[in-house]
Amino acid sequence: MEGEEVERLREEARLLPRSDAAWPAENELEVVLPDSHKPAPFWAWILLVFSVLAFTSSGIVFSMMPEVPFLTLASWRLQATSWLLLPPCLVELVLWTSAETRCRILQSWGLLAANGVLLGTHFGLWVLSLQLTSLPHAMLFVTMSPAIVALSSWVRGRPISRGELAGTALGVAGGALLALTSVHHGGGGERDPSWQGDACALAAASLFVIHLEMGRRLRSFTPMLTYSAVVTSLAAGVLVLGGTLLEGSGLLGDRRGHASFGALQWLVDRRYIGKILILAILPGIVGHVGFNTLIKHMDALILTLAGSVEPLLGAWIGYALGLVSAPPLLTYIGGFTVITSTVIVSIAGHFR
Repeated sequence: MEGEEVERLREEARLLPRSDAAWPAENELEVVLPDSHKPAPFWAWILLVFSVLAFTSSGIVFSMMPEVPFLTLASWRLQATSWLLLPPCLVELVLWTSAETRCRILQSWGLLAANGVLLGTHFGLWVLSLQLTSLPHAMLFVTMSPAIVALSSWVRGRPISRGELAGTALGVAGGALLALTSVHHGGGGERDPSWQGDACALAAASLFVIHLEMGRRLRSFTPMLTYSAVVTSLAAGVLVLGGTLLEGSGLLGDRRGHASFGALQWLVDRRYIGKILILAILPGIVGHVGFNTLIKHMDALILTLAGSVEPLLGAWIGYALGLVSAPPLLTYIGGFTVITSTVIVSIAGHFR
C-alpha cells in the first residue's frame, strides 16, 4: 500500500499545472550560479584565501628569473600547470564523467577554446604592459577588474545593489593605493608611463573579467579538472606562439641566436625546472584551479576584488624573504580597504 501511495503522489505532482517561467529548464538545475542569492559555502572562502595567497608567489618566483623573456616565462608556467593537470583530467573524464556530460563538453569545444585564448591573451597583454609602461600604472589599470565587472552588470541590466557599487568603488580606490605604493618596491622608476602600456593593462583586466564570466557558464556542466586542463593548455599554446613570434624563441633555444631560451627549455635546464614547478603548483594549481572551482560558487565581483589584495600580500612576503623593503603605511591602508570592500560586496550581494 505504501508503494501505491507514493506512485499516486507522483502522478498528482505530474498533473499539477506549472508555468514555464516559474520552473527552470532541466539543464539549469545542474548548478546554482552566483547570480542567485544563495551564499557561498564556508569552504569556498577558505579556498579563496589560499588561492590569493598562492597567486602572490608568482611575482616573487618570476623575479628570480629576470633573464628569461616575459612571454616565454609565462608560457613555461602554464605549460607545467597543464601537464600536471592532464593525468587527473583524463581520470576524471573516463571514470567520473557521464557520457551525456562528455557529449556536452564536446559540443562546447568552441567556448572552451575561446576561453583558453582569452586567458593566454590576458597573460600576454599583462606581460606586455609591464614592458611598455611603469609598474604602478600597469598595476593600477589591471586592478580595474572589479569596476569592469560592475559596469558590465549594469550595462547588461543585471541586478546590482548600491552596496555592491559602493563596495566596488572602495575596492578600486584600495587597488589604486596598492598600485601607487608599488613604486617603493622596485620597478616603478625604471620605465616611463605610456598610454600604450596603460591600454594593454586595462585590456588585460577586461579579458580576465570575460574569462571569469565565460568560465562560470562552462563550469556549470564541465568538471573542474577538465575545464582547468583544457583552458590552461590552450592559454599555454597562445603564449608559446607569442614567444615564438615576438621574442624569437625556438623549441629549446632562441632560433635567432640572440639568447638561449626556448619554449621547452625549462624541462631540460636545472636552473629553471624547480622554479617553474613551484609556479605550476602554487599559482597554477592552488591559485588558478582554485579560482576555476570558485567561479561556480562565487560572483566574479568578489573574486576580482579579492585578487586586488595580491600586491599587499606580495609586499609582505617579499619583505619576509628580504627581497624588498618594508611595506609603507599606504600599502596597509590600501590592503585593508580592498579587504573591507570585499566584505561589503559579499554582504550586499547576499541581501540584494
